[in-house]
Amino acid sequence: MQADPVRSARWRLALRFTLGIAALLVGSGLGVHAYARHLLLGAFDSAHDLAIHSVLENVAVRGDDVHVDARGFAEEFEELNVALGVVAAVVWSADGRELARAGVDHEPIAASGPPREVRGDGGRMVVVRREPLGIGPARGVVAVSRRAGDIARDLESLQRALTLIVPFALLAALGFGWMMAGRSLAPVRRAFEQQRAFMADTSHELRTPLAVLRAHAEVHADGDPGQMRAALAVVSRSAAHLSVLVDDLFFLARADAAALSPRRLRFSMNELVEEAVLAFEPRAAARGSKLVLASPPDDVEVEADPAQIQRLVALLVDNAVRHADPGDVEVSLARAASQVVLRVEDGGPGIPPDLAPRVFDRFVRGVEPAGAKERGFGLGLAIAKSIVIAHGGSISLARGARGGVAAVVRIPRSPSWSREPHLSSGSAAARAEPSASTPPTSRGARAESPARDR
Repeated sequence: MQADPVRSARWRLALRFTLGIAALLVGSGLGVHAYARHLLLGAFDSAHDLAIHSVLENVAVRGDDVHVDARGFAEEFEELNVALGVVAAVVWSADGRELARAGVDHEPIAASGPPREVRGDGGRMVVVRREPLGIGPARGVVAVSRRAGDIARDLESLQRALTLIVPFALLAALGFGWMMAGRSLAPVRRAFEQQRAFMADTSHELRTPLAVLRAHAEVHADGDPGQMRAALAVVSRSAAHLSVLVDDLFFLARADAAALSPRRLRFSMNELVEEAVLAFEPRAAARGSKLVLASPPDDVEVEADPAQIQRLVALLVDNAVRHADPGDVEVSLARAASQVVLRVEDGGPGIPPDLAPRVFDRFVRGVEPAGAKERGFGLGLAIAKSIVIAHGGSISLARGARGGVAAVVRIPRSPSWSREPHLSSGSAAARAEPSASTPPTSRGARAESPARDR
């Protein structure tokens, strides 16, 4: 079974997010522990200073001599042991001789060492403070050791809390990372599914004309001239069918790569729409329909790519004619502030509710009209949307007044493009240079091609 690449990417993103949060939590926990330890020891030092000062009251420094009142030293130690938890007090001379010592249940203390020294842990944790005697050159050292069980208990409580919080925080981070990765990868999953469906549908669409071409080439290779002519006619139709499909796929591929690059020509939208209506009138009449055009009396000029706009109008009008069922197809053109609004409405069966959210997706076909000789490719509306987006506009489908579909296109009349010569009379798109997005065919040939959408 093939692994789901999007799901694998989602797990990787969630795990990386969790690892990042883990590093942040561990670092923060260590920082909090160190800061709390510093604060606790800082508060502990104030009482420790008092204990050292009390011990020094029994130590007299005269020149290089240090004298200790042994009786007062012992009595002071007893009081400090009860009041401040002092467990040891030691005085040394400058040459390292021990001058006085008092203590209960403590480890030996050396004269040399850091000013503050933490020993043991838990309930047996002690803090040793060393202070030099006298002013100027040291004439000795006094050391006082105090129990620090409260600090140890507080730090152990903090450590237990961090130990409990971090795993739950990591589980929450994993869940949050999984959720956020899923949301972030949702467009990727949709694109992946669309690409997979696109490849499957493309393979299916290409298989039929290719099979027809191959079958006729093999079966009629040695046939009589009459059969050969009939086979060539079928081959020609299949090749034309395949050519249109490849052209549409190439157009959509360029749209995906943002490479449509509409040209910047100023032309009359009225003329272009009128020509499209005239081109489709024979087809509409053959289906028992009638094209009705409503446009403003004065010209509606736009700056756009005439070939692409021609293709857009042809797709929408052809699509409406094919689904008129039969009935009139209403085409209207109007201004709306800085936009031109094109509306094409038919009286057909409309869009099935299950297809409404996907109507602009590729290879999505709606209900084909009765008596249709061939099904479209389902690419027309996708191409129309690509053209509209490339021109900075919008397209939407809604239920028409007569129950059919009304396609509404809004395109800016004057985008932020430099103005070029005005194409005023005749066919603006026909006189324009062939666009890279549309093959150099005549308007009639393009208009007679199927819309290939719903």
